[in-house]
Amino acid sequence: MGVDELPDDLLAFLRSGSPPTLDAGGYGTLTLFRPDELRLETLAVTLTNAPFADEDPHREGFGHYPVPAVNLVRGSPREGLDFPAWLFLWLPNEGRYGSFDLDHGDVLMFGPGVRWADIAAGAESFALASEGGGSGPVPVEHLRPWPRYTFVAEDNPLVE
Repeated sequence: MGVDELPDDLLAFLRSGSPPTLDAGGYGTLTLFRPDELRLETLAVTLTNAPFADEDPHREGFGHYPVPAVNLVRGSPREGLDFPAWLFLWLPNEGRYGSFDLDHGDVLMFGPGVRWADIAAGAESFALASEGGGSGPVPVEHLRPWPRYTFVAEDNPLVE
C-alpha cells in the first residue's frame, strides 16, 4: 500500500512528530507509526462479539475472514501484537477508521465521516467507543465481512 493512499490529515499528523504521539487521556500517550513505517496487514476477523454473529454463514465453522488494515498505533512490548496496537486503524477498502479487538477478533468502525482530525481531538472518546463495543461516546459499528471478504477455514485445534 502506498502512503499516498492514506488520508491527507492522517499523514500530516504522522509527519508532525518524531515519533508521532497522541494524548488519549486515561489510555496515556499513544505512540504512532511514522508514515514510512505503515504497512498493509491482514487481520483475522472472527466476529466473536458482533451483534450479527448469528447471521454469519460460516458461524458453525472454525476460521476467519482476512481483512486488510493499516495499524496506526505501536503496541508494547510487541509493536503489532500487544495493546494498544490496533486501537486505531485505517481500513482502505472501507475508507474508514476503526479499531480491532485483539482479544475477540472483531473490527469496530467509526462513522464514515470521521476524519483523523476528529480522532486526534477526542482520542480518549474514540478509544472508549472501541473498547465498549459501541456503547461509548462515539458511535461505532461492527464490520460485517461477508460477502466482501472470503472466509478462510482452519482446523479447529480443540477437536481431534
